[in-house]
Amino acid sequence: MRIQDTSKQFETAAARPLVVTDRMVIDAAEIELALDRVDMNKTAGPNGAHPVTLRPLVNIPAAWFAKHFTASLNTGVLPTNSKLTQVVPIDKGGRRETLHANDL
Repeated sequence: MRIQDTSKQFETAAARPLVVTDRMVIDAAEIELALDRVDMNKTAGPNGAHPVTLRPLVNIPAAWFAKHFTASLNTGVLPTNSKLTQVVPIDKGGRRETLHANDL
């Protein structure tokens, strides 16, 4: 991921606007590299998704992901279907009396 620095197009700091927004750009090569680095033998990550679930994504052109990730990062808006989640509590044993609110 690289950030396009828009501040260099101004000759002096005084000429810069007060708010300069730097755009984040994710390119297709970075997506392909990230997918190549996924170890399919690892366990699920903190999001609960097992690496094997990423295998079908290899068939989708990386440019599609790059376009959508870049747009999402720069607008600060996630597509509606990306916000859906299912929370599943996992009982790890132990006594319920020792459970604290910050353990949830």
